[in-house]
Amino acid sequence: MLESFDFFLIAAIICMFILTGFLAWVLFYVATILRDVRETTTQLRNFINAAEARIQTVLSTIETMRDKVSSSASSINSVVSYIGRFVDHWQQERHHSGKEKSDHKKKN
Repeated sequence: MLESFDFFLIAAIICMFILTGFLAWVLFYVATILRDVRETTTQLRNFINAAEARIQTVLSTIETMRDKVSSSASSINSVVSYIGRFVDHWQQERHHSGKEKSDHKKKN
């Protein structure tokens, strides 16, 4: 017949099965959680890489625009400088011309 030690062993075996089942259940959910975390981090990494690529595109576009504006500004500066010299020369010619006419009137 079964002795008390046999009942103890049966209870211990049942507890080990329950503990083993619980650990398997915990490991399954931990693996599921880790898989979801991996998928989430992969999606986040892809999103960040896409955002970085877009930012690089915007930065290169801004740099191109800056270079074109700088080139245009230097061209405009050259044109304005040339016009300024022309106007100064024209005013000096006009001033000298007016001075000669007034000197000519004084002589007459």
